[in-house]
Amino acid sequence: MAYSIGEATLAVAGLFLCSLLFRTPLIPRFLAVGGLVGYVSLMLSMIAELFGIHIGLMLSIPGIFFEVGCQYGSSSKVFSLRCTAVVRPRL
Repeated sequence: MAYSIGEATLAVAGLFLCSLLFRTPLIPRFLAVGGLVGYVSLMLSMIAELFGIHIGLMLSIPGIFFEVGCQYGSSSKVFSLRCTAVVRPRL
């Protein structure tokens, strides 16, 4: 029971994180939307676990795509940045 409550709390915090990621250009927007879907399904599955309906594993699958896709999306943004400052040596 405590695990389900903890995971549901984590899902609420994840919703805030994904809404922030949706507004900023840190990761592509489709990944942020996928995170919103994943955390809503995680929250619903943990609430269902509290009532004895065991569907947690099936509903956590969309969250897996967000977790893996977020790593690739953020790393592609980091490696695509270019340094715009020109460093000139002092004479």
